[in-house]
Amino acid sequence: MQTKNNFFLLIILFVTGCIVVPAGPPGHAKRQYHPAPAVVFHAEPRMVLMPGAVFYYAPDIEEDIYLDGGIWWLRVEGVWYSSNHYNGPWVYAAPGHVPPGLAKIPPGHLKGKGPAKSTPPGQMKKGKGRRK
Repeated sequence: MQTKNNFFLLIILFVTGCIVVPAGPPGHAKRQYHPAPAVVFHAEPRMVLMPGAVFYYAPDIEEDIYLDGGIWWLRVEGVWYSSNHYNGPWVYAAPGHVPPGLAKIPPGHLKGKGPAKSTPPGQMKKGKGRRK
């Protein structure tokens, strides 16, 4: 009897055009769209080595931009993007793909906190930079 009722219900749904589709597995998050930010720098920002870390940050500009291992990272309104160049193109970076050291820095925390003279990226490896 139960099978007959299920079949009858299925026919009614088919005829009326109502089809129920599950939203996905439990706990499955919907994908969000993150358009690339329209951030343009007229020149490469001055980068400063973060004390006790292996990445650089730009203390003189409004945007949170970092350089880590040759990859540029930009945080805009709490969303992270990465690029091979300081002017993009920027690609959305899921939270699990952002280097852990960068992800822990509060937005705007390093603005205006750079030394007067900075070590250019890559010079620390060549022994030309200052280490503390």
